[in-house]
Amino acid sequence: MNSKGDVVWEFWPADKAAFDKAFNAATLLVELQTKAAAKPEDKALAAGVKLLDHFGREQRKTSLKDEEIKALGATKGLDDRVVTQFKAWENDKKLMDALQSTRADGGEGALKLFKEGTEVTGRLALPFYYWVVQGAIKGKDAANGTKALDLFIKAGSSRKDFAERAKKDIDAMRAKLKEISAGK
Repeated sequence: MNSKGDVVWEFWPADKAAFDKAFNAATLLVELQTKAAAKPEDKALAAGVKLLDHFGREQRKTSLKDEEIKALGATKGLDDRVVTQFKAWENDKKLMDALQSTRADGGEGALKLFKEGTEVTGRLALPFYYWVVQGAIKGKDAANGTKALDLFIKAGSSRKDFAERAKKDIDAMRAKLKEISAGK
């Protein structure tokens, strides 16, 4: 909330780092809103406010379409911190698109991103690395599958329930990757 009591950021952080990130973004939004009110002709400030307002509404997204978000993100003179948020959105969008198609393609899209060097942390890490492993199994790529399986395990290690819940999946994926490595 800002000093007027308006909700400026909606976020349900999973840990302190996520809370700090959201708090800093909300603080930046309030800062840019104040500057934009003083300089209504500044297109970069207006674009930054629009982007952050959109990104900060996890539960009630604004009506901005992807094309509009991309155009706002290309505005010259954006605050570097807004550019960072925009680049994170672009990365998340690319990952979400790949993850949405994974059931249909068996993980091939996720594996392609992985081979291109995409690294994922945060809330998308578990599904991303799971599907990379599935794509590697489908494509008989034991080397990338093994790397992704290790990253899948690492991504889940901070969750208390992960080891117990994922043990069967991990064991099955590890067995399939060993078969592939052995040429079976």
